[in-house]
Amino acid sequence: ISLVEQPPSSMRELLFVHLGGVRLECAQFEDNLQQMQLAIASLQVDCQLPCHCDMRSAARDQGNCRGNGGGGLSLLKRERPAVIFANRGDGDRGFLSLVAQRSAASSHDLLLPHVEVSVDAADVTVDS
Repeated sequence: ISLVEQPPSSMRELLFVHLGGVRLECAQFEDNLQQMQLAIASLQVDCQLPCHCDMRSAARDQGNCRGNGGGGLSLLKRERPAVIFANRGDGDRGFLSLVAQRSAASSHDLLLPHVEVSVDAADVTVDS
């Protein structure tokens, strides 16, 4: 998924979001109980702005990072990392596991008698 800015002159990608291993299961049981299971194995958000770059490729190239000049390890100190959010993948647990059950109701209310949410550890980078 890409978030794109479209100024009058040209388009540029702002964020790139990668979701891996997405699974959605829905079931309806005889007692009017509905169940939804959502699983996302991995999630990573990359900032695509020019001041952000992949640290490994910057060190390998020892030069330009998305068009910015500079060289060597001094570049690593100035540049911000491109990956601003990523789950760690601790153990064999995925990024998100959600199980929700919905009961039938006579009104338009949403009744969820059972909800389970499990979220993996994550690394987040916040710019100042």
